[in-house]
Amino acid sequence: MDKVRTRSERTIPCSKCPIYTEHQRRKFKVVNPILVTITLGIIIAAYGPLTGVYSALAVHLAQLASGSILNPSNADKVTYWREYLDTPALQGAFVVILGLFFLSWMLKLGEWLVLEKKLL
Repeated sequence: MDKVRTRSERTIPCSKCPIYTEHQRRKFKVVNPILVTITLGIIIAAYGPLTGVYSALAVHLAQLASGSILNPSNADKVTYWREYLDTPALQGAFVVILGLFFLSWMLKLGEWLVLEKKLL
């Protein structure tokens, strides 16, 4: 029967062992798709509130842009800019950009948890 070696009896540390490194790499390959799926679910669930945040941001941007010299003089300036900035395409782009930032943060967190902290 093989005796389990204690830490002092080992010739190399666990982190340098090729078997341990391969195990961590495979674990990382399993965790990544799970994190992507969870992140996409969170983004889809938060789509409505995030478009509301963008609409509120568009109102503030419209107030800021209404002071520029590029406004038509025959229209209400804030309404003109709000209609120009608050479109479904821009709302979607806002959510996609925030989602990409969140996804990159989640993947970096997964990498840190698996490869650095060895928690997962």
